[in-house]
Amino acid sequence: MNKLKRLTYTLLSNRLVNNYLENHQQKKLQIGCGENLLKNWLNTDLTFTRKKVAFLDAGKNYKFKNETFAYIFSEHIIEHLSFEEAVNMLSECYRTLKPGGVLRIATPDFNFLMKLYTSPETPNHKAYIQWASSQFIGNISSQISDHKPRSVFVINNFFKDWGHQIVYDYNTIKIIMEQAGFKSVKQYEPGKSDIQELCNLESHGNIIPSEFNLLETMVLEGTK
Repeated sequence: MNKLKRLTYTLLSNRLVNNYLENHQQKKLQIGCGENLLKNWLNTDLTFTRKKVAFLDAGKNYKFKNETFAYIFSEHIIEHLSFEEAVNMLSECYRTLKPGGVLRIATPDFNFLMKLYTSPETPNHKAYIQWASSQFIGNISSQISDHKPRSVFVINNFFKDWGHQIVYDYNTIKIIMEQAGFKSVKQYEPGKSDIQELCNLESHGNIIPSEFNLLETMVLEGTK
């Protein structure tokens, strides 16, 4: 990106952020929105693609004031950050949330991958392995004499593909959320929450089959 485009982009992003903050009483931040633009949320992403999306690097310090947002939501972002960046992200989310504000994070579940390996023949795991093999690593199965999809290849691909850096289990991400200051950390299924504003936010089930998204994704909420 040349200097003129970068300057134009920065001005547009800053204008979008300022306009949102000035015109919304209940402020809600989405980190890493991709194509999932949520109404009445400040939708941000690392890549500037549309005028309705502001720039935010999830792993760096945020330019928002303390206690700005009532809710923060992030889906399939934290696993793309280094551990240091993930810790900083959670710290910045805590800082910029109002007291009583809630952070909702959706991310792949390490425990699911382990179950996929130890119980590959259960119907839902078998279906997932067949789907993932055909979609992402079909050439591997074709080179084995029995042509059978194997969970070991699916799991290896899951760790190294799509820019994943760390796949967390519930207990680990719960601990680092609590270290950042969050309380009452709970786990939910995608789309479900005890808070109306946080229901049906996830879109990963539109990218992959929804039944497989339910298998591989865990959602956590923590309160400031």
